[in-house]
Amino acid sequence: DYYFSDDWSIKAKCMYETKGWDNDLIQISDESDPVVRYESTNIRLNYITIPVMIAFHIYENRTNGYVNAGPYIGFLKNAKETRFNTDIKDNFDKVDGGISYGFGGKFPVSNKFKFFVEYDVQLGLTGMFRNENRYISVRHAVNAGINFLLY
Repeated sequence: DYYFSDDWSIKAKCMYETKGWDNDLIQISDESDPVVRYESTNIRLNYITIPVMIAFHIYENRTNGYVNAGPYIGFLKNAKETRFNTDIKDNFDKVDGGISYGFGGKFPVSNKFKFFVEYDVQLGLTGMFRNENRYISVRHAVNAGINFLLY
């Protein structure tokens, strides 16, 4: 966090995020059987995400509650389907980006070190799948971490 007034700060975060969904289908093919079959699976994607947020602090003395918003960029580290534990990273774009906003609270541990918990919403402005039309996707996250103050 870098405070440029008692109420406003700018912060950059580096987060490891797991995204994905349940109850997808994966096509099963067998060269000896021409019938196409599908199995239920879950999709798990892991990203390193870097948001840069402007935060408005609700309480005094740079502690407790805040709301924040700003752009983010995410880099896909791996992608798997869970039924057969298959790597499906080549089916996804390697970079994700959009706008993030949310609210949270900080809990002081020392003068320059705080623990935080926050709720974020990401509006993804890029498609997830390779070679698809772009669309807006909405993802929700609960984050917890360490906040270092920079004066």
